[in-house]
Amino acid sequence: MKLILYLIVWFPISSLLLLISLFILSHNKYKLNVYADKYFSEEHNSIESILGTKVVSIQVTPSNDIRIIALEKFLTDRKSPLTSFTRVIVAQADLWGIDYTIVPAIAMQESNGCNRIPYNSNNCWGYGIYGNNITYFNSYEEAIAQVSKIIKEAYIKKGLTNITLLEDRWAPSSNGLWSSSVNYFINLIKEVEKKTPAS
Repeated sequence: MKLILYLIVWFPISSLLLLISLFILSHNKYKLNVYADKYFSEEHNSIESILGTKVVSIQVTPSNDIRIIALEKFLTDRKSPLTSFTRVIVAQADLWGIDYTIVPAIAMQESNGCNRIPYNSNNCWGYGIYGNNITYFNSYEEAIAQVSKIIKEAYIKKGLTNITLLEDRWAPSSNGLWSSSVNYFINLIKEVEKKTPAS
């Protein structure tokens, strides 16, 4: 008798909860897709041509993502031109499966967060800059996309899976100073993230 009563009560409630969950999930997915189309078509449609990858494959993070909030605070405090591109940094990190702090931390080490770069280069990362050679990017968005891709494809996939190993190819003559500084900035960003209240 208890089993029958349990099934009579449990089954309708479980079914109702399942239907509500599916409705909420599909509704949020629709809102996210609409926002993604608007965001990338209006502001960042160049990413597709930069990477040769469909823009829709980029995971759009909501503006209340704690990483975006923490990174924006960190970069704002340092008056970095990258402050306006925190969503792009996090989206590219998610796309390539890298820690979101790596790209801004390297920018802090190489150019004080893009405050000291070769004129009109949009290159905050020292990438391809040696002697008289300077690698130019058309925009910060392009630079962030390319540097994120390079870190994953040319470094991490080749076994250079932490900053100390990355230094061996990015800044081989620095004898540990480069990686120490980049790790310092990574830790600072993570500290800001820890202190950022969840929304």
